[in-house]
Amino acid sequence: SIVPEKTVTNLFQLKIAPNPFHQETVIHYRLAKEAKVSLIIYDVNGRKVNTLVQEEWQLEGQYQYPLQLSSESGRLFYAVLQTGEEVICQPLILQVN
Repeated sequence: SIVPEKTVTNLFQLKIAPNPFHQETVIHYRLAKEAKVSLIIYDVNGRKVNTLVQEEWQLEGQYQYPLQLSSESGRLFYAVLQTGEEVICQPLILQVN
């Protein structure tokens, strides 16, 4: 099931700050229980840009991953956090000056 951004479920919570961002941001999430986690960044066309976590078992707790993106891949991205059957998809906006 797809869960709206920043929604707390039984399993996890996702936050990206800052967003919009210049070149670098941090993706934060909290797991309420141990889960197999994937955290993947996609561009607006659905192409995988970066894999931060690939089907890794993680214990209950808080996690954070720094993320650097360039405008060469676009300005709008999606962070997709998946644990088992639950998924959160949150947009990332890259500001270019």
